[in-house]
Amino acid sequence: MAKRVAIIGAGCSGLAAIKCCLEEGLEPTCFEKSEDIGGLWRYTETVEEGRASIYSSVVTNTSKEMMCYSDFPMPADFPAYLHSSKVLEYLRLYAEHFRLLKYIQFKTEVCCVTKHSDFSSSGQWEIITEKNGSQRKTIFDAILVGNGHFFKPYLPMDSLPGIEKFQGYYIHSRFYKKSEDYRGKTVLVVGIGNSAGDISSEISSIAKQVYISTYQGSWVLSRVSKWGFPLDMMFSTRCHFGIMNTLPSGLRTKLIEKQLNSWFDHENYGLQPKDRSTLKEPIVNDYLPSNILCGAVRVKPKIKQFTETSVIFEDETMIKDVDAIIFATGYSFSFPFLDDSIIKVNDDNKLNLYKYVFPPHLEKPTLAFLGVLQPFGAIIPVVELQSRWATRIFKGVTRLPPVHEMESHIKKTEDKQVKTFTKSRNQTLQMHFIEYMDEVAMEIGIRPSLMHLLFTDPQLAYHIFFGPCTPYQYRLYGPGKWPGARKAILTQWNRTLNPSRTRVINSRRQSLKRKLRYSGTVVQSSSAVGHLAGLRTKLIEKQLNSWFDHENYGLQPKDRSTLKEPIVNDYLPSNILCGAVRVKPKIKQFTETSVIFEDETMIKDVDAIIFATGYSFSFPFLDDSIIKVNDDNKLNLYKYVFPPHLEKPTLAFLGVLQPFGAIIPVVELQSRWATRIFKGVTRLPPVHEMESHIKKTEDKQVKTFTKSRNQTLQMHFIEYMDEVAMEIGIRPSLMHLLFTDPQLAYHIFFGPCTPYQYRLYGPGKWPGARKAILTQWNRTLNPSRTRVTYKCQKSKPHFKRQLGILVMLITILVGLYYMSFQTFL
Repeated sequence: MAKRVAIIGAGCSGLAAIKCCLEEGLEPTCFEKSEDIGGLWRYTETVEEGRASIYSSVVTNTSKEMMCYSDFPMPADFPAYLHSSKVLEYLRLYAEHFRLLKYIQFKTEVCCVTKHSDFSSSGQWEIITEKNGSQRKTIFDAILVGNGHFFKPYLPMDSLPGIEKFQGYYIHSRFYKKSEDYRGKTVLVVGIGNSAGDISSEISSIAKQVYISTYQGSWVLSRVSKWGFPLDMMFSTRCHFGIMNTLPSGLRTKLIEKQLNSWFDHENYGLQPKDRSTLKEPIVNDYLPSNILCGAVRVKPKIKQFTETSVIFEDETMIKDVDAIIFATGYSFSFPFLDDSIIKVNDDNKLNLYKYVFPPHLEKPTLAFLGVLQPFGAIIPVVELQSRWATRIFKGVTRLPPVHEMESHIKKTEDKQVKTFTKSRNQTLQMHFIEYMDEVAMEIGIRPSLMHLLFTDPQLAYHIFFGPCTPYQYRLYGPGKWPGARKAILTQWNRTLNPSRTRVINSRRQSLKRKLRYSGTVVQSSSAVGHLAGLRTKLIEKQLNSWFDHENYGLQPKDRSTLKEPIVNDYLPSNILCGAVRVKPKIKQFTETSVIFEDETMIKDVDAIIFATGYSFSFPFLDDSIIKVNDDNKLNLYKYVFPPHLEKPTLAFLGVLQPFGAIIPVVELQSRWATRIFKGVTRLPPVHEMESHIKKTEDKQVKTFTKSRNQTLQMHFIEYMDEVAMEIGIRPSLMHLLFTDPQLAYHIFFGPCTPYQYRLYGPGKWPGARKAILTQWNRTLNPSRTRVTYKCQKSKPHFKRQLGILVMLITILVGLYYMSFQTFL
């Protein structure tokens, strides 16, 4: 007779547990307190007691290929990262495909779980459940607990002095649902986990000001990793994990810190973890750094005291008139249906479990816990593997070691955890994803053997070692082998990238051929100068693709041989990768409710269309005989300022161009030039010279920038600023400064071209210009340095500066040589 197994909870753990029971010939019964499956991933407008609660905007921190069940890949059209509704849809597909719903008793709460009277011999359990007000007692042979651990908020009131005086309102993040409640308010978010990052970023767009208070700090990572690939698919590889594991701990910590700081320097954003010698689980957030840099979110240190309307921090700074506080301080594990003699949650949120699954002191191994750990990765593959192991233990085909060995393993794991990870209440059950998955897989006998595959299937071995450690690797052989595992591994990148490739220009191979043909044509027609131009275009393209490969996101410009003004947006790539935004090609046709595109794809039931198609220049107060805007939005202006055909240069236009940079310094410089022309101290060249310059500028513009109506007045910022500055006589002379003020020359050449450079000398000279240049980085970074952990010891700059000056001098000489060579040609 098949053993009866009770499963508590019908979330991602419970569904995996049902399926694993069926695979092992066990008889599962799943008890779900609510009326539906999904657990954490099922969003509700209200908070339900005893069930996890999420906010409406939740998006996964792990990609779909890394977080799926090992024998059920997510649909190919699902985006790389999923909104909670998509995760729930996937769980429904999984439950329907494997016919799991019939084993679930909905609206049934588990009230009490106790040992049966003959537990020492039978290992059986008595479970009391309640449904519709009536209770029922049932005996089961084994129990799988998958009730989750995001429903009991941890709110340390004793460490929040003065909170009882606070007159505003405060909640735990569990009760946060939507941002609209915080419109126009000053909000403090306490904590620095994923919820804190998400909530603070979300409400920052409508709140008056958002603050984050953190004692420990945290590393922040973007979902969009190198070349735009999902973060976890790039770093959760056996190769990466193996290399890091072989390095000395000190060197490993430094390399990890350097890697985590590669996106932005956390110290400059007030996010630097306090203890950098150990790891802390990073938060995954694409928007937080940008929101901090823009001032929408400000990071503060630990709270010292609350008052009626204010919050005082450890650095003695204060926020006044605080309207609301959201405590994103985590959760505590809770098993209200189990007695402390069976499992006890310690004050530091620790559980005494062998490999985070089995209580070591039970006479019979018939109780297992699922998901009570925090892996550096997805939880679904973890709970599935735990279920496979637990059900084999229940069946009796796999055995646990003696109690003393399990206790010894628990102690070693705890000691290693303390040394490796930050000693924090929220980090007590932290584990490396691959390490833990392999450890459990060895218990079942399904860990992939790289050495064996290297000789029998080298292609697969390559993908397993260098590619992401996706769950399919644990279905290649052994118990639960899935015939589709190999194919799933070899095609995982296609399923990841194809959903965002919704606007295809050409294939990568065709693109390469086209680039080669383009380069060849340039070399033949324009000799060395053309070759350098082609090389410059390739270098710029490589630089622009360094964040993410625009082709994989459907954003690759159609004409890559010329430049197009980039858009500056911190959110768009992530929104595309998460499927919130989908890029489509040119519109072919509109219908009553749909839009058809050039690739014959269609969007149905379109509610609204927003045309972001740019603007036309317009001067309704001027006659066309004075200035005329051409059909392609061009203006006939000398250096984008003066009409060349006027008898007297007494009319000037400001800002009718699109620089690769800020417009305010441009119009200021144009104004300085125009007013000197009006005054008569500076003159314009003859008409024919101005017309010739306009023609050359247009020809250069066509060759350099994309031929588009919105790009007709495009210019490089520094090039144009220097050109106008030369008309006034205020362009900074690097060669002169190199010998008279090398420190300033260094900052001008290697630093940003800020407007102060055009106030160093000549007409309109400003005495504070030099100091403004030398201190510009302080003014940029100090506003976001609102939580200081330590003073970074900078290396002595003398050698770097001397080396920089040498490089600058060589670059100037090379530039002069190139200019003379171009003139000669």
